[in-house]
Amino acid sequence: MSSFFEGQYRRTPEQNLSGVNYTESREQFLHRAHLERQKREDNRRRFLCSIKIQSFVRSYLVRKRIKQKEREEFAQILSANKNSVTLDTLNILTRKLLFFYHPETDHNYLISVSKLLLDKQFKATIVELTFYGPPTNTVWSLRTRKLLLLNLMLMRDKAGVKEFNNTVSLRLLEVFTKFDEIERYFSQQCHKQDMQTIRCQFINLLKYLIQNRFYAHLRVLLDAKVPPLLEPTTTPPTPLSQCLFDLLVTPLGLIGPSQTCDPHYSVLVMEELIRHIVLEPMTEPIKLYILPSLSHLNSFPYQTFIQTIHSNMKKNIRYTTGSSPSDTSPSSNNWLSNVNLLYALLSLDNSQTYLTNQSLDLNQVSAHLFVLGHASSQLVRLSRLSEDEEEEGRGGEEEQSVGGGGGEDWDMEKGGHLTRNEEQLLLECCTTLNENRFVQGVLSVVDRFHHQEQVLQPLCQLCHHLLMSHKLACHRFRLLHMLALNHKFIRSLYNLSISIEQKAVFSTTSTTTLLAVISRGSQTNYTETQQIVPLLATFCSLFSLLVTTLHDTEFYADPTESATQSAGLTQEQLFTNQGGSSIQENKMPFSLVELVSMTSVFKNVVLGLIELAYPDSRLKDTQYRHHSNSSSTSKSMVAMWCHLFKSLVSLLRQLHSRDSRRRFTPSDAHWCCPQLSGLLGSGFDQPGSLSLRQRERQNMYRPFHGLPNLTREELEDGPPLSTKEIRTLTILHEVPFLVGFQERVLVFQRVVLRDKMNHQSRASFLQGPQIQISVRRNYIYEDAFDKLSPENEPELRHVMRVQLINAVGLDEAGIDGGGLFREFLSELLKTAFDPKLGFFKLTEDNLLYPNPGVGVIHNDYLKHYYFIGRMLGKALYENLLVELPLADLFLSKLVSRHADVDIHHLATLDAMLYRNLLYLKHYEDVTDLGLDFTVLCDELGERRIIELKPQGSNIPVTNVNRIEYIHLVADYYLNRRIRAQCNAFKQGLSDVIPPAWLQMFNSRELQTLISGAEIRVDLEDLRAHTAYLGGYTSDHATIQMFWEVVNKFTDSQRRALLKFVTSCSRPPLLGFKELDPPFGIQLINAEDRLPSASTCMNLLKLPKFQDQEKLRERLVYAISSDCGFELS
Repeated sequence: MSSFFEGQYRRTPEQNLSGVNYTESREQFLHRAHLERQKREDNRRRFLCSIKIQSFVRSYLVRKRIKQKEREEFAQILSANKNSVTLDTLNILTRKLLFFYHPETDHNYLISVSKLLLDKQFKATIVELTFYGPPTNTVWSLRTRKLLLLNLMLMRDKAGVKEFNNTVSLRLLEVFTKFDEIERYFSQQCHKQDMQTIRCQFINLLKYLIQNRFYAHLRVLLDAKVPPLLEPTTTPPTPLSQCLFDLLVTPLGLIGPSQTCDPHYSVLVMEELIRHIVLEPMTEPIKLYILPSLSHLNSFPYQTFIQTIHSNMKKNIRYTTGSSPSDTSPSSNNWLSNVNLLYALLSLDNSQTYLTNQSLDLNQVSAHLFVLGHASSQLVRLSRLSEDEEEEGRGGEEEQSVGGGGGEDWDMEKGGHLTRNEEQLLLECCTTLNENRFVQGVLSVVDRFHHQEQVLQPLCQLCHHLLMSHKLACHRFRLLHMLALNHKFIRSLYNLSISIEQKAVFSTTSTTTLLAVISRGSQTNYTETQQIVPLLATFCSLFSLLVTTLHDTEFYADPTESATQSAGLTQEQLFTNQGGSSIQENKMPFSLVELVSMTSVFKNVVLGLIELAYPDSRLKDTQYRHHSNSSSTSKSMVAMWCHLFKSLVSLLRQLHSRDSRRRFTPSDAHWCCPQLSGLLGSGFDQPGSLSLRQRERQNMYRPFHGLPNLTREELEDGPPLSTKEIRTLTILHEVPFLVGFQERVLVFQRVVLRDKMNHQSRASFLQGPQIQISVRRNYIYEDAFDKLSPENEPELRHVMRVQLINAVGLDEAGIDGGGLFREFLSELLKTAFDPKLGFFKLTEDNLLYPNPGVGVIHNDYLKHYYFIGRMLGKALYENLLVELPLADLFLSKLVSRHADVDIHHLATLDAMLYRNLLYLKHYEDVTDLGLDFTVLCDELGERRIIELKPQGSNIPVTNVNRIEYIHLVADYYLNRRIRAQCNAFKQGLSDVIPPAWLQMFNSRELQTLISGAEIRVDLEDLRAHTAYLGGYTSDHATIQMFWEVVNKFTDSQRRALLKFVTSCSRPPLLGFKELDPPFGIQLINAEDRLPSASTCMNLLKLPKFQDQEKLRERLVYAISSDCGFELS
C-alpha cells in the first residue's frame, strides 16, 4: 500500500479561487504570446547592452591607466635626457606622446617634442625620414603628419588665449609644409626620379592634413588672429597673418596638370578650401584680406576653382531633381546658392577678364556661366529692398498687377531674411556685375557662342536673377540693356525658347515644345521649369526693354517715315552723314512677319499661365495638396512663375500698343482668342457674379498660391470667387485685348447694370436715394458744378432727376423719365470740354486735352477737373454716348496703369516739335545749336523758362546727353505740364467707375466707349428693332412713307434724327437691340402738328401724315429746331 494513501478514495472537488471561468480567444492568446516574446527579447537586449557598456568602461579604464603610465614614463625620460636627447630617445618620446596625448593636459609635452624636432640636431634627419625614408619604414612619415595636425589643432584651441605662444607650432608647420625649401634641400643629393617620390610623399602629407579639417582649423585661426581691417588689402597686417596665408595657399601650389601622384588631390584641396573658407559665413579677415590676396596670387588655380564648384553643383542638382531646392538639405544648398560663394566667384576673378580669354573653350565658358547662374540666385533676395524703395516712391499712381512683380511680392522662403552682412555682400556683387569689364567679358562670350544652348541657358539664369532682384533691373544693370541691344543674342534666345522640347516618357518620336505644354495649362517638372522659365522671362524682359527704346521708324524698319521727311530731309540725307557712313541702322531684330508669329505663340502661353496660376478648385483634398505642392507651384518657384507672367504680359501689352497705333498684324481678330468667347459669355450672368466694386477682392487670390483661406469678415462680403471668375478677371485685367471689343463692352455693361440694380432699383417706385437738381440751360455748367459737387452729392451712382430752366426763367416742359437727364449730361459735358471755357485745348488735329495754362484762368482748377471726371464717369455709368473728340495722349493716361505717356504721343500734340526732336537725334554736332536743358513756356503771353533738370540752364546739350534731352523735353510737354490736371480728372472718373474696369480698353476703344463708333447709322438694324405704338404697325402707310423719307436722308440728317429721339446722334455700340427703351414711333392723330419726341422713352411722336413731302418737310424742321421738349 502506498504510503501516500490517507483513507480518502473519493476525489474531492478542486477549489479555483481565480473567479469565474474565462475562456481565452485565439487572438488574445496570440497577443499574450507576442507580449511574452517581446518581453524576453527586451531582457536579452538589455543583457547584451549591459555587457557592452561594461566592456566599454573596462576598456576605457584600462586605456586611461595605460596612457597615464605612458605619460609618467614620458615625463621621466624627458626630464632624464633634457640635455642629451638622442634620435632613439626622440623616437620613444614621439611614440609615447602620440599614444597618450590629450589636448587639455598634454599640450606642453607636444610643444617640447616639437622643439626637439626643430632642433638643428634632428631637423634634417627628421625631414629625410619623413619624405625620403626607406620604403619599408614609413613610421616617421605617419608620426610627422600626426604631430603637424596636433600642433594645428593646438593653435586652433588656443586661438583665443592671448598668453599662449604659438611660435613653435607655427614654425613646425612652416618647416614641413614649405615644399620649395624641401625641394631645394633634396635637389642637391637626389636624382630626378627620387624627387618625384619626395613630391608624392609631400602631397600625401598635405592630403592627410586636408582630410583632417586643415582648412577648417586655419579658418578659426584666421578669424581670431588677423586684426581688424578698414578696407580690402593684399598687404599682410601682421607677420602672423602672412604665415597663416602661406599655410592656406601651400596646398594650392601643387594643383596643376604636372601633379600625377594623386589624381584626387586637386579636387580634395579645392573642395575643402571652398567648403571652409568660401561657403562659411563671410568674416572680415576672409573678405578684406584672404580673398583679395588670393585674387592677386598668380598661381591661384581659378579654372580648377570653377570646375570644382561646377561638378559639385551638378551633383546637387541631380540630387534635387524632381524637387525644389528649398526641399533639399542645407549642405547641398550651400553649393547651389550661397551669398559667400557668389561674392568669392566675383572677387577671385580680380580683373574680371576670365570670360574675355579667347583660349577658353565652350565647356570652360559654359561651366563658368553655369556656376554664376546658380550662385546668383541669392540676388533675388534683394527684391525686398527694391519693394521698400518702390513703396516710398510709388505715390499711389500705379495699380498693383495681378501677376505681381518678381520675387518681391511673394517671398522665396528659401533664404529667409537677409542679414546686414549678406545684404552688403549682395550689393557689392551687384556692383561687380555692373562693371564694364564684366559686361564686356559676357558680350565677348555671346559673340562667340550665341548659338550654343549650354551658354544661353546659364547666361539667362544669371540675367533672370538680376531681373528678379529689382523692379528696375533693366535700367540698373548695364549687362541687361547691353544684351537687349545685341540682336544675335535676342534672336538666339527666342529661337531657343520656342524650340525646347519636353522629353517624352513612352515615345521617342513624338515631341512637344515646352511652350506648347504651358499653353495647354499643363504642369512642368522642376528640370523643365528651370529650362524654360529663365529663358522665356529673360527674353520677354530684354525684348520689352528694346521695344521701349525704338521709335516707330526703327520698329517698323520704315526709312520713309513721314515725320522725318517733314523735317526737310531726304532719305539719303537722313540715313547717311557727310562721310557717307550709315547713321540709321536696323535696330529691330525681328521682321514684322516674325512679330505676328511671336504674338500668336505668346498669347496662348499667357492663357496657359493663367490656368496654372489659378488651378481648378474642384480637386479632391489629396489631389489638391499634390497639385499645389507640385514643382511649378512650390514655394521656391512661385516668384519665378510670377515674374515670367509679368514679363510676358508686359511684352504683349507693348506689342499690342504698337499695333494699335500702327498696325503690323493682319487685323484686330489676330489678338482675339476664340476660346475666350464662351468663358466671358457666361461668367457674368449669374446673380452672384462679380459686381463693379467686387473687383478689388481679386487681390486676395495670389497667382500660383492655390485657394486662400478667407476670414469670416471676408466671407461676409460675399462668397469666394470661383476659379472661372478669377481667371476671367485676370484676363480682363492683364491681357484684355485677347477678348473682342464687343465682348468687353458687353461685360462692362453687365457689370454696370448689376451695380445700378443696387443703387437705382427702388428709384422707379419713387423710393430710395435720388439726386434732384434744377439747372438753367444757359448756365448749365455753373449750376451743375455747384449742385453736383462732392460735398453736396458724394454718390453719383443714384438716379438723377433734372429740371431744365429755359432762358426766360421758366421750367421747360416735360417730366424727366431719363431723357432730360441724358440731354442735360450731354450738354454739360460738351460745355465742360468746350475750349472756350479754358479747361481743355485743341491739338493740331482738333482733339481735346487738358489745358497746361489753366492755372492762369482758374485758381481752383483741380476741383473742376475732378468734377468733369465725375460727370464723364456718370455718362459711362449710364451708357450715354457723348461726342467728345479727346486726344489719344489724354485717353492713354486715363486707361494706363502709369500716369505718364512716352514720346510717341508727341506727334499728335505738336508735330513740329516732334519732327525737330527726331532731327536732333541724328544731328551731327548738337553743340552747334547752343541748347541747354531748359524749355520756354508761353502761357497767355506770359513767358517762363522751365529747367528740365536741376541746374538745367547750366548744362549744355551734347551728343552724349542728347537722348536724355529729347526724352526730358517730351516728358515736359506730355506729362509734367498736365500731370496735376490729369490726376484730378482721373480721380473724379474713378469715383464713379473703378479704373480697373476702364483698363480693359485701350485709348482708341475708350474713345469709342465714350462717343460711339464713327459708323453710319444702320437703318436696317434700326428698322428691325423699332416698336410701333398708338395704332401704328410696320405696314401702316405713314410708317412706310417715314422709312422712305429717312432712307433718303444724308448721314448727318440720320444722326440728327437719332439725337432728336434719343438725345445722342451715334448708334449704340452693340447695335439698336441694346437701346433701352427700344426706338419707338407713336401715332398722333393731329396732322397739323410737328413731329415731337420723348427722349426719356426714346419715342418719336409722329403725326398721321398723308403726303410724303409734307412728312419730310415737317420731320426735317423738327430735327433741326433743337428745342428740347417745347414741341411736345
